[in-house]
Formats: sequence, structure tokens, C-alpha cells
Amino acid sequence: MGSHPAFCERLPYEVKNYFINQSMSCYLESIKYTDQFLEKLNSQLVAQNESYSVIYFSDHGLAHYEDSNGLSLHPK
Repeated sequence: MGSHPAFCERLPYEVKNYFINQSMSCYLESIKYTDQFLEKLNSQLVAQNESYSVIYFSDHGLAHYEDSNGLSLHPK
């Protein structure tokens, strides 16, 4: 789980619909997967009918650049 490199390896399923390229698609899908996890967690906590708090640290986003080598995570 998470959205650090290698994005595709962090998902429990294969991403088939590509947005720009496979790496970018897996990155976006990893964000979606985390969002779905948090939604499920929230639903389970609400069902307990008790007060709760969740603290989630999203770390940081990544800058993506296309160069002659494909997709890079940091500028040269």
C-alpha cells in the first residue's frame, strides 16, 4: 500500500487501463486504492457507533517528468 515507487508492485491487482503510461496509471491507482481503504475504515468505525479519530499522514506528492528515458520522478 502507498504511493511510493514502484507503484505497480504496491497494488494487489494489475492495472490494465493506462493513463499516459503504466507507471503513471499505477501511481494514480495507488492513490485511489488508499482512498478506498480509508473509506472502508471510516465505514467500519461509523458502524461501531462510538466517537473516534483518524490521523492520516499523506507524506508528499511526487513530481513526474517525461524525458528520453521515459517517466522520471525527479528532474535532472
